[in-house]
Amino acid sequence: MAQAKSRTSGAGTDEGNRAPLTPPLSKGLDTTTPGTTSAAGNGFEYAVDDEGLDYRRRYRGLIGVASKVPIRDRSVLSLVYTPGVAEACLAIKEDPLRSYDLTCRGNTVAIMTDGSDIFGRESGPPEAAIPLAEAKSVIFKTFAGIDAFPICLSTHDVGEIVETGVSISPTFGAICLDDISSPRAFTIADNLDKAADIPVFSNQHHGTAILVLGALYNALKITGKELGEVSVVLSGAGIAGIGVARLLTRAGVKNLVVCDRAGAIHRYRPERMNWAKAYVAKETNLDQRTGSLATMLKGADVFIGLSTGDIVTEEMIRDMAANPIVFALAVPNPEIQPEAARAGGARVVATGRSDFPNVMDVSLVFPGFFRGLLDSGARNIRLRMMLGAARALAGMVPDNELHADNIVPRIFDFRVAPAIAAAVVRAAIDTGEASREVSAEDVAAKTRRYVYEGRLQPARSSVRKEDRSLREEAIDLRERHGGILEIRSKIPIRDHHILNTLYVPPKALVPSHVIRDDPSTVTELTAKGNLVAIVTDGSAVLGLGDIGPQAALPVMEGKAVLFQTLAGVEAFPICLASRDPDEIVRIVTAIAPSFGGINLED
Repeated sequence: MAQAKSRTSGAGTDEGNRAPLTPPLSKGLDTTTPGTTSAAGNGFEYAVDDEGLDYRRRYRGLIGVASKVPIRDRSVLSLVYTPGVAEACLAIKEDPLRSYDLTCRGNTVAIMTDGSDIFGRESGPPEAAIPLAEAKSVIFKTFAGIDAFPICLSTHDVGEIVETGVSISPTFGAICLDDISSPRAFTIADNLDKAADIPVFSNQHHGTAILVLGALYNALKITGKELGEVSVVLSGAGIAGIGVARLLTRAGVKNLVVCDRAGAIHRYRPERMNWAKAYVAKETNLDQRTGSLATMLKGADVFIGLSTGDIVTEEMIRDMAANPIVFALAVPNPEIQPEAARAGGARVVATGRSDFPNVMDVSLVFPGFFRGLLDSGARNIRLRMMLGAARALAGMVPDNELHADNIVPRIFDFRVAPAIAAAVVRAAIDTGEASREVSAEDVAAKTRRYVYEGRLQPARSSVRKEDRSLREEAIDLRERHGGILEIRSKIPIRDHHILNTLYVPPKALVPSHVIRDDPSTVTELTAKGNLVAIVTDGSAVLGLGDIGPQAALPVMEGKAVLFQTLAGVEAFPICLASRDPDEIVRIVTAIAPSFGGINLED
């Protein structure tokens, strides 16, 4: 069973003595204004009759909340809701860790975002983040069987975001932070990681870093160069860029320079610096080189772009070392078009776009990584997990299939998530993070079973009802199903056309831009218009009284099923760790953009 997170351990090292990449919240950091770095670029265009928009309008978003147990008669209702639900509540009250087995919590991830890194220097309404979060939710479900729920926040305040994440954590097994601007994203991730008793993974930071390292392992095989000997230039000092720089240095890259709009970042640069850039300057550019991106690229072996489009020229690629590697990952427009990079002499080229070879999409990483976290019961993200995941990703392209246009597996390679999940579990066991009795092989098999059979657990029949008490029936029902709620995909990913139209950039960005331009369209393009939050602090649950947020979750699941069964309304439980009325008001206000209504309960 899971255990409370150690407050002295962290994600940076296996020994737990991480130096967090964040200043204390009290040191005057501007926590209210979103940053301006983004890989999205400007001048985004879309068609009014876009096919993806049509799909979203017809289905009212990409996801829904569904019951795993259809209510077909009164006997089933008595197990899902009263009186049987009380048995699950009491079992969790006695042992709060049973919430991972008797409710949806053990398989549920919160996708938390304030949307501040979607539009670059422009801002948009919080609802504009919902389409991207819904798309990620479907990817979680498709490739790893994980139920991921979007929590799009109305606040950009670092303290309030951390407070919200901690308070809603009794509902979830893990938190995935996404589309939050730098340097605020580091502060949020580090402080939330310390305060919450569930793992906190930053998709832009951890996910992108694992993806880049895995691809780089294979690209270096093609060029015949070694990780510790190559010269790497990275463009982009946002959360993705700094996250990649941190992992590459820990993986063994010794010669790495990070550039932003002002050129090379070094310890003594006075302009356009912030605390996050100052931190990364201590670990990179050890020769304290100065100059522009073009200057830094002269003689470099590897270029990694996580910045903005069309900033690298063919001539700049020609100035690099022989057989250079170019990862131009800005979306929708890469730093340099693949044709121009190859014309300049690039041996290996990868982009973040699905219409070019070597598609570098973080969707390859996060489903399997979270599967490993949830199934191992890990409470911290360790360096060894990230390195293991990167090696597992690279290993999905065998040497006999490795070539310049095939350094990463395709998104539809269903072997990837099981392999990464197994690597994370092995690392969790090796570092002492695993709190569940589980093997890497079993987790990989479980993930494959979901991908190919549509269920996480092998089907098993229960003992006949007359042989058991109500308590035994109710507990068994929830154990067999892992709770009674799940996230369903309204438009399953069945081919590359649907994947590219709805779920990956650049098309996945279209509805966010539409909602930014006209916020009223959010109810047409997302699930929000038919979605209610059932919010409780667990202080007055049915006739059970004050049983706490984890123990209240079975009741809230039951009420969500009633919403769906009796009114066709989709509802999702939010169980809060806070009892302070003012704090509850702040939290409900913060999460309100994700929902069409709020139902305060118990």
